[in-house]
Amino acid sequence: MPVIHPFTSDAPLFYNVGVWGSRGYGVPNFGKNESGQTLNRMVERFTTEGGRRISSIMHHPDSQRVDPPSLNTVKRMISFINRARIMLVGRQVQENEMKFEGAKVHGGRIPLVVFPCPFFKVDNRLMRDFGEAGFACLAELFQSSENGVEHDITSSLAEVALRYIKRFQRDMALDYFGMTREAAEAPDLNLETALDQYTPRQYGFVSGEAYDDVDTLSFPDEIDLGPLAKGVLIMDLPTLGPYPYADSGMPGSGGAVGGTTTTTGGSVPPFPE
Repeated sequence: MPVIHPFTSDAPLFYNVGVWGSRGYGVPNFGKNESGQTLNRMVERFTTEGGRRISSIMHHPDSQRVDPPSLNTVKRMISFINRARIMLVGRQVQENEMKFEGAKVHGGRIPLVVFPCPFFKVDNRLMRDFGEAGFACLAELFQSSENGVEHDITSSLAEVALRYIKRFQRDMALDYFGMTREAAEAPDLNLETALDQYTPRQYGFVSGEAYDDVDTLSFPDEIDLGPLAKGVLIMDLPTLGPYPYADSGMPGSGGAVGGTTTTTGGSVPPFPE
C-alpha cells in the first residue's frame, strides 16, 4: 500500500516531461508563485543567470560518475558561488538604507524562467549537493514576497538565499579541500585561491569507480536541449510534483573527511553573517 504524504515540501520539482523525465531532470521549487512573474529586476536577473549556470554545470558528464568531479567542474561550481556573492551581497539593501523608487514610472511584471537539468539521477555526490544548494537558493528568490518590490532586494533575502550556498561551500571545503572547520566557515573564504588543495583522495575519499557503471554515453548539447537551454517560462510549465523516490530508489552517494588549514582571502564579498 503506497504511503500517503498529506503535505508538500519545497524540494526540487520533477520535470517529468518526455525523455527529460526518464533522465531525472528537475527544477527549483517556485512554490505558490505559479504565475511565474516578478516585479523585482534583481530577482529576475539572478534567477536567470544562476539557473543557466547551474544547468550548464549539471549537464557535465562528471555528474554520472561517483568519483569526485574534475577540477574543471569544481572550478565552475566555485565560480557560481562567487558570482552569487557578488550579485546578491553587492546589491543588497540594509534595513537602514533607502531603496530605489521611481516617481510616476512603475515597472511591469517580468516573467521568470527555470532551466530543467539533471538532478534526481545524478550519481556524483558533490554535484548532487551543488544542484540542491543552487536550486534552494533560487527557490528562496522565486518564493519571496520581495517579488512584489521593484529593483532592490533586502539584506535579509540575500542572507537567506546565500545560506545554502555558504553551507555547500563549507562542506566542500571540509571534505574535498581538507580544511579545518574554522577555515571552511570563514565568511570571506574564496576557494579560487585554494584550488591546489583539491585533492580529495588525500583526505580519505575511497574511489567507487570499480563499481560504477557506464551510462548511455549520450549527453544532450544545446541543440538537443532546445528550449531547455534558453529557459522555460514558469507560466508555461505543466503541473509538476515531487520525484517518486519510492519507485526508483535514491541516488548514489560518496564522501570524504579532512582536516588541514588553508588561506581564505579573495576578491569577492564575504557571506552575510
